[in-house]
Amino acid sequence: MSPWARPAGATPEAIWTYYERAQLALGSLRRELAAMPQGHVLFSGMTAGEVDETLRDMRDELDRQITLTLMASFEGLLR
Repeated sequence: MSPWARPAGATPEAIWTYYERAQLALGSLRRELAAMPQGHVLFSGMTAGEVDETLRDMRDELDRQITLTLMASFEGLLR
């Protein structure tokens, strides 16, 4: 299994591991984008500020998804 694959189990530990890996991936993407020349195809037509805002939005969405997944996981453990 790939180290970046989504964990198979819905245990809190597996969910947190997935979250940490996703945070690392977003950080790597941000660093790579900063090193690329302006106008690269990946985020074509976006200013540096718009790219930063998009990455922040992606991180916020990840935070919300993980929060809900952890809550469901804890609820499942309590039942």
